[in-house]
Amino acid sequence: GRSVRAGIPIGDLGGGMFAVMGVQAALLARQRTGVGQHVDISMLDVQVSLLNYMATMHLMSGDIPHPIGNGHFVHTPYNTFATADDTITIAVIGDTFWPPFLDVVDIDELRDPAYATAAERLKVQTHIEGLIADKLKTRPAAEWLEKLEAARVPSARVNNFAQALSDPQVLHRNMVVELDHPLGGSAKVPGNPLKFSVNAAETFTPPPLIGAHTVAVFEEWAGMSRERIDQGIAAGVLQQGDGA
Repeated sequence: GRSVRAGIPIGDLGGGMFAVMGVQAALLARQRTGVGQHVDISMLDVQVSLLNYMATMHLMSGDIPHPIGNGHFVHTPYNTFATADDTITIAVIGDTFWPPFLDVVDIDELRDPAYATAAERLKVQTHIEGLIADKLKTRPAAEWLEKLEAARVPSARVNNFAQALSDPQVLHRNMVVELDHPLGGSAKVPGNPLKFSVNAAETFTPPPLIGAHTVAVFEEWAGMSRERIDQGIAAGVLQQGDGA
Protein backbone atom coordinates (compact mmCIF):
# COMPACT_ATOMS: atom_id res chain seq x y z
CA GLY A 1 0.00 0.00 0.00
CA ARG A 2 0.98 3.65 -0.19
CA SER A 3 2.90 5.36 2.57
CA VAL A 4 0.83 7.05 5.27
CA ARG A 5 1.57 9.60 7.96
CA ALA A 6 1.89 8.44 11.56
CA GLY A 7 -1.14 9.29 13.67
CA ILE A 8 0.92 11.10 16.31
CA PRO A 9 4.07 13.31 16.06
CA ILE A 10 6.70 10.62 16.61
CA GLY A 11 9.67 12.97 16.33
CA ASP A 12 8.26 15.50 18.78
CA LEU A 13 7.12 13.02 21.40
CA GLY A 14 10.12 10.74 21.00
CA GLY A 15 12.43 13.74 21.12
CA GLY A 16 10.96 14.77 24.44
CA MET A 17 11.37 11.31 25.93
CA PHE A 18 14.96 10.99 24.74
CA ALA A 19 15.65 14.49 26.09
CA VAL A 20 14.52 13.37 29.54
CA MET A 21 16.85 10.37 29.38
CA GLY A 22 19.70 12.54 28.14
CA VAL A 23 19.27 15.14 30.89
CA GLN A 24 19.08 12.42 33.54
CA ALA A 25 22.26 10.82 32.21
CA ALA A 26 24.03 14.20 32.17
CA LEU A 27 22.94 14.96 35.74
CA LEU A 28 24.19 11.57 36.90
CA ALA A 29 27.49 12.15 35.11
CA ARG A 30 27.81 15.57 36.74
CA GLN A 31 27.15 14.03 40.14
CA ARG A 32 29.92 11.48 39.56
CA THR A 33 32.48 13.67 37.77
CA GLY A 34 31.58 17.23 38.71
CA VAL A 35 31.43 18.18 35.03
CA GLY A 36 28.27 19.39 33.31
CA GLN A 37 27.58 19.08 29.60
CA HIS A 38 25.26 20.10 26.77
CA VAL A 39 22.79 17.41 25.64
CA ASP A 40 22.11 17.56 21.89
CA ILE A 41 18.78 15.94 20.89
CA SER A 42 17.79 15.87 17.21
CA MET A 43 14.31 14.76 16.16
CA LEU A 44 15.88 13.22 13.05
CA ASP A 45 18.26 11.17 15.22
CA VAL A 46 15.35 10.08 17.41
CA GLN A 47 13.32 8.84 14.45
CA VAL A 48 16.29 6.92 13.04
CA SER A 49 16.86 5.34 16.47
CA LEU A 50 13.21 4.29 16.68
CA LEU A 51 13.54 2.39 13.40
CA ASN A 52 15.28 -0.10 15.67
CA TYR A 53 15.54 -3.68 14.41
CA MET A 54 13.99 -2.82 11.05
CA ALA A 55 16.94 -0.53 10.32
CA THR A 56 19.37 -3.23 11.45
CA MET A 57 17.78 -5.79 9.13
CA HIS A 58 18.08 -3.40 6.19
CA LEU A 59 21.70 -2.55 6.99
CA MET A 60 22.59 -6.24 7.24
CA SER A 61 20.65 -7.52 4.22
CA GLY A 62 20.22 -4.53 1.93
CA ASP A 63 16.52 -5.33 1.61
CA ILE A 64 14.17 -2.35 1.65
CA PRO A 65 10.96 -3.07 3.61
CA HIS A 66 7.78 -2.26 1.73
CA PRO A 67 4.54 -0.88 3.21
CA ILE A 68 2.42 -3.69 4.67
CA GLY A 69 -0.37 -1.74 6.34
CA ASN A 70 -1.53 -3.45 9.53
CA GLY A 71 0.07 -6.76 8.54
CA HIS A 72 3.35 -8.28 9.68
CA PHE A 73 6.51 -9.08 7.75
CA VAL A 74 6.94 -12.48 9.47
CA HIS A 75 3.69 -13.71 11.01
CA THR A 76 0.48 -14.78 9.24
CA PRO A 77 -2.29 -14.10 10.08
CA TYR A 78 -1.34 -10.92 11.91
CA ASN A 79 -3.65 -8.09 10.93
CA THR A 80 -6.83 -6.18 11.59
CA PHE A 81 -10.09 -7.69 10.36
CA ALA A 82 -13.61 -6.32 10.00
CA THR A 83 -16.32 -8.38 11.70
CA ALA A 84 -20.09 -8.00 11.37
CA ASP A 85 -19.82 -4.85 13.51
CA ASP A 86 -16.44 -3.77 14.90
CA THR A 87 -12.86 -4.28 13.74
CA ILE A 88 -10.60 -6.67 15.65
CA THR A 89 -6.90 -7.48 15.52
CA ILE A 90 -5.50 -11.02 15.57
CA ALA A 91 -1.85 -11.97 16.04
CA VAL A 92 -1.01 -15.60 15.29
CA ILE A 93 2.65 -15.36 16.28
CA GLY A 94 4.72 -18.33 15.17
CA ASP A 95 3.09 -21.75 14.95
CA THR A 96 1.87 -22.30 18.52
CA PHE A 97 -1.34 -20.35 18.04
CA TRP A 98 -2.15 -21.71 14.57
CA PRO A 99 -4.00 -24.93 15.57
CA PRO A 100 -6.25 -23.26 18.18
CA PHE A 101 -6.89 -20.41 15.75
CA LEU A 102 -8.05 -22.91 13.13
CA ASP A 103 -10.46 -24.40 15.65
CA VAL A 104 -12.01 -20.97 16.13
CA VAL A 105 -12.40 -19.87 12.50
CA ASP A 106 -13.07 -23.39 11.17
CA ILE A 107 -11.94 -22.83 7.57
CA ASP A 108 -11.30 -26.20 5.92
CA GLU A 109 -8.83 -24.90 3.33
CA LEU A 110 -6.54 -23.54 6.04
CA ARG A 111 -6.15 -26.99 7.61
CA ASP A 112 -3.96 -27.98 4.68
CA PRO A 113 -0.59 -29.15 6.13
CA ALA A 114 1.08 -26.83 3.63
CA TYR A 115 0.02 -23.94 5.88
CA ALA A 116 1.33 -25.48 9.11
CA THR A 117 4.40 -23.25 9.41
CA ALA A 118 4.70 -19.48 9.57
CA ALA A 119 7.26 -19.48 6.77
CA GLU A 120 4.87 -21.24 4.38
CA ARG A 121 1.90 -19.11 5.40
CA LEU A 122 3.90 -15.95 4.75
CA LYS A 123 4.31 -16.97 1.09
CA VAL A 124 0.54 -16.81 0.60
CA GLN A 125 -0.24 -14.20 3.23
CA THR A 126 -2.71 -12.25 1.12
CA HIS A 127 -4.71 -15.37 0.24
CA ILE A 128 -4.84 -16.67 3.81
CA GLU A 129 -5.82 -13.35 5.33
CA GLY A 130 -8.42 -12.90 2.61
CA LEU A 131 -10.11 -16.19 3.57
CA ILE A 132 -10.04 -15.18 7.21
CA ALA A 133 -11.45 -11.73 6.44
CA ASP A 134 -14.42 -13.26 4.61
CA LYS A 135 -15.17 -15.60 7.53
CA LEU A 136 -14.85 -13.00 10.27
CA LYS A 137 -17.42 -10.74 8.58
CA THR A 138 -20.12 -13.32 9.33
CA ARG A 139 -20.27 -12.77 13.11
CA PRO A 140 -19.98 -9.85 15.54
CA ALA A 141 -16.68 -8.93 17.17
CA ALA A 142 -17.74 -9.92 20.69
CA GLU A 143 -18.50 -13.47 19.57
CA TRP A 144 -15.17 -13.90 17.82
CA LEU A 145 -13.20 -12.36 20.67
CA GLU A 146 -14.86 -14.62 23.21
CA LYS A 147 -13.85 -17.69 21.20
CA LEU A 148 -10.33 -16.39 20.51
CA GLU A 149 -9.77 -15.56 24.17
CA ALA A 150 -10.97 -19.01 25.21
CA ALA A 151 -8.47 -20.49 22.74
CA ARG A 152 -5.74 -18.15 24.09
CA VAL A 153 -5.12 -16.64 20.66
CA PRO A 154 -3.79 -13.04 20.92
CA SER A 155 -6.62 -10.76 19.82
CA ALA A 156 -8.48 -7.59 20.76
CA ARG A 157 -11.03 -5.11 19.55
CA VAL A 158 -9.66 -2.10 17.69
CA ASN A 159 -10.93 0.71 19.90
CA ASN A 160 -11.90 4.19 18.84
CA PHE A 161 -11.02 7.08 21.17
CA ALA A 162 -14.25 6.85 23.15
CA GLN A 163 -13.82 3.11 23.69
CA ALA A 164 -10.14 3.37 24.59
CA LEU A 165 -10.54 6.23 27.06
CA SER A 166 -13.47 4.57 28.82
CA ASP A 167 -11.85 1.13 29.03
CA PRO A 168 -12.05 -0.23 32.62
CA GLN A 169 -8.32 -0.97 32.73
CA VAL A 170 -7.45 2.52 31.48
CA LEU A 171 -9.65 4.06 34.18
CA HIS A 172 -8.30 1.67 36.83
CA ARG A 173 -4.79 2.84 36.00
CA ASN A 174 -5.90 6.46 36.44
CA MET A 175 -5.00 7.25 32.86
CA VAL A 176 -7.87 9.73 32.49
CA VAL A 177 -7.75 12.56 35.02
CA GLU A 178 -9.74 15.74 35.50
CA LEU A 179 -8.05 19.09 36.06
CA ASP A 180 -9.57 22.31 37.36
CA HIS A 181 -8.48 25.28 35.26
CA PRO A 182 -7.53 28.53 37.03
CA LEU A 183 -9.84 30.48 34.72
CA GLY A 184 -12.76 28.26 35.62
CA GLY A 185 -14.17 24.94 34.51
CA SER A 186 -12.39 21.63 34.22
CA ALA A 187 -10.98 19.37 31.55
CA LYS A 188 -10.16 15.68 31.28
CA VAL A 189 -6.68 14.80 30.04
CA PRO A 190 -4.48 11.68 29.79
CA GLY A 191 -2.86 10.63 33.08
CA ASN A 192 0.73 9.80 33.95
CA PRO A 193 2.01 6.40 32.70
CA LEU A 194 4.74 6.39 35.37
CA LYS A 195 3.51 4.58 38.48
CA PHE A 196 5.83 4.61 41.51
CA SER A 197 5.83 2.09 44.37
CA VAL A 198 6.90 4.58 47.06
CA ASN A 199 5.35 7.87 45.94
CA ALA A 200 2.17 6.21 44.77
CA ALA A 201 -0.15 9.20 45.28
CA GLU A 202 -0.64 11.09 42.02
CA THR A 203 -1.19 14.84 41.82
CA PHE A 204 -1.96 16.80 38.68
CA THR A 205 -1.95 20.53 37.97
CA PRO A 206 -3.26 22.39 34.92
CA PRO A 207 -0.92 24.18 32.52
CA PRO A 208 0.18 27.51 34.06
CA LEU A 209 -1.16 30.80 32.78
CA ILE A 210 1.26 33.09 30.95
CA GLY A 211 3.63 34.66 33.46
CA ALA A 212 2.43 32.58 36.39
CA HIS A 213 5.97 31.52 37.30
CA THR A 214 7.94 34.54 36.10
CA VAL A 215 8.96 35.72 39.57
CA ALA A 216 9.83 32.24 40.84
CA VAL A 217 11.94 31.38 37.79
CA PHE A 218 13.98 34.59 37.83
CA GLU A 219 14.38 34.58 41.62
CA GLU A 220 15.13 30.91 42.22
CA TRP A 221 16.81 29.90 38.95
CA ALA A 222 18.41 33.12 37.72
CA GLY A 223 19.23 34.56 41.15
CA MET A 224 17.70 37.90 40.24
CA SER A 225 16.54 40.28 42.98
CA ARG A 226 12.85 41.03 43.34
CA GLU A 227 13.56 44.71 42.72
CA ARG A 228 15.18 43.97 39.38
CA ILE A 229 12.35 41.60 38.43
CA ASP A 230 9.80 44.31 39.22
CA GLN A 231 11.75 46.72 37.05
CA GLY A 232 11.64 44.22 34.19
CA ILE A 233 7.89 43.78 34.62
CA ALA A 234 7.34 47.55 34.72
CA ALA A 235 9.39 47.99 31.56
CA GLY A 236 7.43 45.28 29.77
CA VAL A 237 10.50 43.07 29.41
CA LEU A 238 9.02 40.42 31.71
CA GLN A 239 5.40 39.37 31.98
CA GLN A 240 3.74 38.53 35.26
CA GLY A 241 0.46 36.68 35.31
CA ASP A 242 -2.49 37.50 37.55
CA GLY A 243 -1.97 36.23 41.07
CA ALA A 244 1.74 35.50 40.53
